[in-house]
Amino acid sequence: FFSLWIVIFYKTNAVNPIVWDYGIQILAIAGVLLASYRLSGYLFYRANPRQTIFACALGLAISLTVLMDNASMGARVLFAGWAIGLGVLCWVLVRNFGAAPAEEKKEEPISGN
Repeated sequence: FFSLWIVIFYKTNAVNPIVWDYGIQILAIAGVLLASYRLSGYLFYRANPRQTIFACALGLAISLTVLMDNASMGARVLFAGWAIGLGVLCWVLVRNFGAAPAEEKKEEPISGN
């Protein structure tokens, strides 16, 4: 909602270069919100691991892009925290993405009854 509001609010000031300084931050916030939306699927048993990994990696990449821009120190701390969180979540999801290990079958003794 806030991303949409800021885009609509600054639509008349699109030629102002200050507005374009916040463009990457708006995309990063949208990427983090998308990742949060995909992660909430695990709470409701509607998880889609591929889409969740993609959303986490996208949010991570855009958050790291904001860290390379000239953002304020508060924004850098905020986006660094999100980047660390999304990086850990993406690593955990990729690590657990493989198939479940096959169960070993125990041979039952044949009874001679």
